[in-house]
Amino acid sequence: MIKLNFDTSSTGKDRLRTRLQAGNFQRFAFLGGGEGPDITNEGRFSFGTNSDNDIFISDLVYNFPVSNSATLALFAFGADQDDFITVLNPFLFSSGTGTITSFGLENPIYFLGGQNAGLLLQYQITDALKLDLSYLAGNPEDPRPGTGLFDGPYSALARLEIDLGQLDISLAYLNTYDRGVITGTGSLRSQVDVGRPVVANTYGFQLSYAFSPTTTISGWIGNSNARVIGLGDADVWNYAVTLAFNDLLKQGDLLAFVVGQEPKLTGTTGFTVLGRRSDPNTGFHLEALYRYRITDTIFITPGIVWLTAPGHDNSNSDIVVGTVRTTFQF
Repeated sequence: MIKLNFDTSSTGKDRLRTRLQAGNFQRFAFLGGGEGPDITNEGRFSFGTNSDNDIFISDLVYNFPVSNSATLALFAFGADQDDFITVLNPFLFSSGTGTITSFGLENPIYFLGGQNAGLLLQYQITDALKLDLSYLAGNPEDPRPGTGLFDGPYSALARLEIDLGQLDISLAYLNTYDRGVITGTGSLRSQVDVGRPVVANTYGFQLSYAFSPTTTISGWIGNSNARVIGLGDADVWNYAVTLAFNDLLKQGDLLAFVVGQEPKLTGTTGFTVLGRRSDPNTGFHLEALYRYRITDTIFITPGIVWLTAPGHDNSNSDIVVGTVRTTFQF
């Protein structure tokens, strides 16, 4: 996978980012999406991109200050709330130098909503309090009914961050409209994709504690209360704990662990998903990696991901995936 960021500024305080991306990474057979046996979406790699090596624009965003306390970001393409919100564990939040999997990056609730274009406002209430508000649409350029900026898939976010120095706490609420609870992670049932539109109210609680400038523990809980239009309700939960030791043996090295439950369907009323009202069991995501800095611009990261009861189903054998990621930066 290749990512090229082109950043330009007219005032020194604003930034226009254009990101070009290309890749040929194929999904593993166990991942959902019409390939292989489609057991689960768990274990998806954060750096997985498959465009048959065709170059495409993955991000186009302009951000600028509107006052001493507020910053506005305008997304024309490829928007994600997490492009600007404070992440729990900054050592892990990178597909190139952080965690191996998408789940390890952050709370999967931030993947919801068909994100493509929209805006995000950040307001620094006090030195310790920051409020994030965003609205992102999935198909803003499509004029057909059921699409567009306000009539199609969307994600609306309100997030309050409390910065207490070593301790960082955030509370998040998202209201989304989509074809399901589509995070791209977790069990296939947790996506609640039954061919009908879904409105979801999603809540997230995150905290991070820095024992030192190089050691951080963080964790989160996410819950989506979804209503499938014309059918009934569904409940999806996920949680995780991460631990990172930066500059462990030398500057630039990183040892990290992720343990948690990827999104799981815990219950439905009035309908089933893939023949069941809930995932039958609980599986766990266990991830370990060590990033080794060869030079200031080259890193090698061996990692391992162990999925117990894939798809939150004990009838599926455990999955263990090993990888070696090499990252070149310039």
